[in-house]
Amino acid sequence: MQPNAFKSRRLPIVVFSLAAFGAAATLDVGPFTQHAAPQAQAQTEPTKAYFDRSLLDVPEGENGAFYLKRLARLEEETKSVGRDFQRARQNSLPPHHTLQPIPAPPDSLEAQIFAAVLKTERALIDAADLPSSTRARYFNAYFDDVCQGVRDATKRFALLQELLETEEARESVVLSRVLKLRKTLADAPIANVEPSSDGPSVDAASLEKLLDVPNGESAAFYRERFAALVAARWQVAGLDDARSAALPAAYPHWPQTTQYRRDTAVSQIDAALRKISSLLADAPEIAPAERYYHFQRVVHAPSSQDGVERLSEIVARETAREATNPIDKRRAPYARFELARLQAIRLKEAVGAAFLKANPRLEDDEYWESLTRDEQEGFLRARRESDFPVPQEVSDELTRLADEIVDLVETGGISPSEAQFFVEQRFVPIDKKTATRVRRAILATLPAEGRTPAQQTLYAEIARQIAQSSLIGSVLPFEGRNVDGTPFDWAAYRGAPVLVEITVDGLLAPFDEKNPNALAKYEEAGLKVVRYFGGDFEAARRLAKAIRQKTALENRDLRANIGDPNWPIVGALDGVAPDADWPARVGLGKTQVLCWVLVDAEGRVLAVKFPPWKNESVGTTSVEKALRTLYPNVDAASGSTSDKKLPPLQNPWSLKAVF
Repeated sequence: MQPNAFKSRRLPIVVFSLAAFGAAATLDVGPFTQHAAPQAQAQTEPTKAYFDRSLLDVPEGENGAFYLKRLARLEEETKSVGRDFQRARQNSLPPHHTLQPIPAPPDSLEAQIFAAVLKTERALIDAADLPSSTRARYFNAYFDDVCQGVRDATKRFALLQELLETEEARESVVLSRVLKLRKTLADAPIANVEPSSDGPSVDAASLEKLLDVPNGESAAFYRERFAALVAARWQVAGLDDARSAALPAAYPHWPQTTQYRRDTAVSQIDAALRKISSLLADAPEIAPAERYYHFQRVVHAPSSQDGVERLSEIVARETAREATNPIDKRRAPYARFELARLQAIRLKEAVGAAFLKANPRLEDDEYWESLTRDEQEGFLRARRESDFPVPQEVSDELTRLADEIVDLVETGGISPSEAQFFVEQRFVPIDKKTATRVRRAILATLPAEGRTPAQQTLYAEIARQIAQSSLIGSVLPFEGRNVDGTPFDWAAYRGAPVLVEITVDGLLAPFDEKNPNALAKYEEAGLKVVRYFGGDFEAARRLAKAIRQKTALENRDLRANIGDPNWPIVGALDGVAPDADWPARVGLGKTQVLCWVLVDAEGRVLAVKFPPWKNESVGTTSVEKALRTLYPNVDAASGSTSDKKLPPLQNPWSLKAVF
């Protein structure tokens, strides 16, 4: 029965408890009765609910507010009958006697809800009266629902392809959408795909025909072939072993396993898809967004020397190419950005190779075992943080690459957020100074005033990273008030190393959980300890009073002294400024609320330590190691850093580890 037949009707769904009636639950909604049983069995009290089936009829031509309300009503009504709305919008039933959800039958309530949700979300994407951010959010929702709920391979491709064909050339909206489509539409197998009744077969004969891509055909021919190949690719990924035997035979010298046959078929399909994309990338008959989609597929290359050479040719061609469409103008910058990605990968590999070449004995296990633990930790820290010396030839190339990224972000070729992600992924692992230089350039492209929330978040994050990069060796302005309200005299602490404990929101934790008195001997040797509270002053005073009343803290760390009425605290932690906000410089913020900063006699930062569940600040030495260096006569073995108690470190450069 069609949903329209139920318009304006509310049908009762009555669920009776098994415990009360000793029989299976009865639902009067017909086809989906059998699938509701698992949920019915979970009920402990008789319930009565109704579903308004008129909501399943989604009219066209309404405004955005109507469709927003309709989506909210669908969710509300679904929950009212004890069904999971997320399951319904994924076109599946809850798991029953299996670990996976059961696909919903086409005539089930879940399937009908899914169809209504898709239609509503599709209308929201095109609702002109809604803000672009709202439409973009529902684009993502529609995209995800299609990928999770539409199991027919041909239908799924058609729905996703429709997003490319109908998308207007609105640059700010199109770019992120096209990239998301590229990553999903044809470049990776998607789960939950079932063979289409009218789709291509995936036996050897049909695949051989699909893989033959002739030249000189029309754009319509290539688009049809592209869709057939994508559907075949998704189906190949989901074939069982029995059906995989019908795939083309793989290379004869390899074992003819079903998995290898599937992998080979996918590789062959990918090669044909790349050829078609290269033909459609310049087809004037298709929409600009779709052309840009295929251009992205052509440009996106594996990390290899061949990829760098091929991308260099594409960049040269696209730079010289005249482009009048806003989307087509993005082709050259996109190719430049992808080329920079591959070049950065090569530079990182070159730095690692140069380090090993300069330290060839690291591959010798006997040499590694002869090193002290501190020396081993130094090598491992450098490897973990990619903190290797940069050879001059790599440094020159890195400078050129940084200039390229700066030019791209300054000219609008890439967004500030894309540039920031590139810095984190590509420059930080090679050279942190270069990363800081590019970060400053990104910061300069953001407006000084009137930033959007997203721009403000990005600005704050980049500013914090810039500040942290210059943390070690800098003098931080530790200023604040004592609990009694008097100014804190930091100058009184000059002349000796100081460990500054900084806490936000009142969080307390021991310096070393395994050794609560780990700092006691250092304090006896002259180490001074200052405790800061970053937050509201009155809240800090209340916290200090509460702490003094907790006698259990008296033997925990150095907190026997926390009852001192001159326990120093600081004010609220507001804003992020690279040169002034010292809490941000040590990494404190919404996700990190406690750390220790070790400063020398002049107040310069030596090291930073976060609690045991956090890594130490990237690029810093450990506080424990710095303390042992400052106080070599202190018996550090009483702490948790004793070499004798720690397990031996594994050599990551060992030739035995290579397989």
